[in-house]
Amino acid sequence: MKPFHYFTLLIGFLLNQTSVQAQFQYIGVEGQIYGAGGNTSSFVTSFNYLKQFGRHGIGGELGLPIALDNPGVKVPIDTVGYDAGIVWKRQYLPYLGFRYRFFASNVFFIGVLANVGLMRERFFADRYFQFADTRDAEAIPPVYYDYVIRSPFFRCTFESGLVWNLGKLMYGTFHGRLGLQYTQASLDQFGAFQVSQDNSAPQLFVPHHGLGFTGGVSFGLGVKL
Repeated sequence: MKPFHYFTLLIGFLLNQTSVQAQFQYIGVEGQIYGAGGNTSSFVTSFNYLKQFGRHGIGGELGLPIALDNPGVKVPIDTVGYDAGIVWKRQYLPYLGFRYRFFASNVFFIGVLANVGLMRERFFADRYFQFADTRDAEAIPPVYYDYVIRSPFFRCTFESGLVWNLGKLMYGTFHGRLGLQYTQASLDQFGAFQVSQDNSAPQLFVPHHGLGFTGGVSFGLGVKL
């Protein structure tokens, strides 16, 4: 039997379970791994609430990101003469989420999740002025940039997964997400400066912004009231 047939049978099994008649609430904690472009991937601990009405559920979440990205480590700086101190960090601040879920069965669900929040971006760069070593060489100019910005973002992801009972009161959940995120930076760029003698064009430093894909997985535990 081909893998597609196994997948079809699995979906059919999930959809043909006992009809959903639940009228309860989920309260739990989830560990989430989000992947996105522009060095903005993160691990999130979230607190979740969901109110189920038969096959439908609405709720929200409070996300507490703990991962930190540092794009500065990827800047190809020549440490001989052109060395500059760089601190460049991107981190999501605590954010809110609002979701809707459709329970196709007592276990399987599909839904949509919308998140709103802020991304904090810190960019600091400095370099002392250096005189030319020879009469024909050019001096290396000084550099000083110091920015802290908070960029609002909106993320919309479609999610699908499973919820299963763990005894009478507890539940477990596992699901995946895929969608889009838009980030609006307050600056077009932090600035530009020379990072190497071999590279004639200055390195341009730009905050994270714009539209991009995002996705991830989540595993959670909680109680049903």
